[in-house]
Amino acid sequence: MDEKSAFLGTENIRKLLFKLSTPIVIGMLVQAIYNVVDTFFVGMVYGADDVQAIGGLSIAFPIQMMVMAFGIMLGTGGSSIISRALGARENEKAEKTLGNVFS
Repeated sequence: MDEKSAFLGTENIRKLLFKLSTPIVIGMLVQAIYNVVDTFFVGMVYGADDVQAIGGLSIAFPIQMMVMAFGIMLGTGGSSIISRALGARENEKAEKTLGNVFS
């Protein structure tokens, strides 16, 4: 087994869950903070009286989050299939799945 993937079979589940989910959580938090700051700056530029600009951001934010969630869904599903293929030592299947996730 490769050294980079050996910890998946030996590490504590709680540590693994925290270690592997941290990048996704940080990414979602950064995205939410980005949208709050974006709304703040749009409010400063157009003023509090122009609600259409902030309304546009309010419509775009859920759409942006859905696109991001779709990407996370593909990544999570792909990583599940890839990890099972690597565990079964089917490297060709893992490489093919990785290519399909990115295409």
